[in-house]
Amino acid sequence: MRTRVLLFFLGFMFFVSGTLATMAAGADKKQITIGTWGTGDASYFLAGAISRILNAKVPQVNSVVIPASTVKNTVGFENGEILMGWTQSEALHFAPKGEGGGPFKKGEIYKKGRVLLYLSPSPMHAVVLDKSKIKKITDIGKNTRIAVFSPASLSTAQVPLRYHGVKDGQYKLQYLDKTAQCEALKDGNLDVMFQSGNLPMTAVQQVAREVKIRILHWDPELIKKAVRENTNFVMRVIPKDTYGVGTPERDILSMGTLITLGASADLDEKIAYDIVKAILENVNDIVAVHADGKLFTAVNTQYWIDQLVEQFPFHPGAKRYLKEKGVKFRD
Repeated sequence: MRTRVLLFFLGFMFFVSGTLATMAAGADKKQITIGTWGTGDASYFLAGAISRILNAKVPQVNSVVIPASTVKNTVGFENGEILMGWTQSEALHFAPKGEGGGPFKKGEIYKKGRVLLYLSPSPMHAVVLDKSKIKKITDIGKNTRIAVFSPASLSTAQVPLRYHGVKDGQYKLQYLDKTAQCEALKDGNLDVMFQSGNLPMTAVQQVAREVKIRILHWDPELIKKAVRENTNFVMRVIPKDTYGVGTPERDILSMGTLITLGASADLDEKIAYDIVKAILENVNDIVAVHADGKLFTAVNTQYWIDQLVEQFPFHPGAKRYLKEKGVKFRD
């Protein structure tokens, strides 16, 4: 009897000591929240793939993914609640200045956003039902019900709209997440949904499977002019048949901000180095989730460093790793 009690006690103590050791090891890990552009956006799935890579390949990190937005991620970089996340060139331009512009109000100053990797242009889609009477961008009027995801999305849509003669407020505006936009469009409660992000757009793919849609064409010459005069924007083609045969029926030259995997300046330099290293060494796991995963490369980041008029600050840890991979910075 005494032997059994002793064995039980020793076994219990072994279990407790093992549990405490595991908890201690978990406590030593850096908790990293990765902010995305919502559950209906490709960023959510791409970030999920990144999170799995980090949790498997970077021993000192435990990461989780949350739905957020450009503004929420920018604020999170500042207060430490979000250490990694999706951001974009317009936000990186306006956030530190405090003068207003883009999705930020005058007096709002956020200086801790840093670049880990440049990803891709986020072409603005103007999506209508195939049966809609709206045939072109200039058909948008005061009674047109449009929806965007967030203030950052509105700011991105307003730039090309202005160049097409559609004034700010010349429509009935709603803020809806991307999945809700699709439901409202299908149900006839919305005329045009404006969405931008990684191509192809996950929510647009979903609605195109369920109803016949059209993507309105931008005037190529006006898009080129808009990008020349708004240097935080870049062009990208939405290829023919991206969302099924005939959707769109031909290539569309669009524009948008440059999607960027960002981080807070407060993220530890060694951890930032290890994060970028793990991502670039396991990019096939990201490509398996979404086609834009192929853009998580040093070569792609180099391309945008060379192309962008304005240079945004890289996180020192990311910069150190990218330099080792041959990336040349302009500073």
